[in-house]
Amino acid sequence: MVTGASVPRGIGRAIALRLAQDGAAVFVTDIDGIMDVDGIPMQRPELLQRIVTEIVGIGGAAFSLILDVSDVSAEDDPSYTTRPRIDAWGATPSAYAFSAGDSPLMTKALRH
Repeated sequence: MVTGASVPRGIGRAIALRLAQDGAAVFVTDIDGIMDVDGIPMQRPELLQRIVTEIVGIGGAAFSLILDVSDVSAEDDPSYTTRPRIDAWGATPSAYAFSAGDSPLMTKALRH
């Protein structure tokens, strides 16, 4: 799981790509909203999809989810349940990069 992965020249994106190149299945997340990219307003979900497409294009496995790991009020939101997707890969989460820090919501997203 890599948070903050939608930033085109950001550390989250770089980490996601490196993990994929090293054979990891990557779950990329970021907050919802619009980001200015070289003077052009871009939707973060679209930017996340671009990194998923790039990872798949190099032979990797990836999926994305809009997820604000700092929003503990959303902890019971079933849309943050990622465990079935992770289990479908037949993998155990083993590498995490937190651009916003650890949170109860992040822990729940990985366990459920």
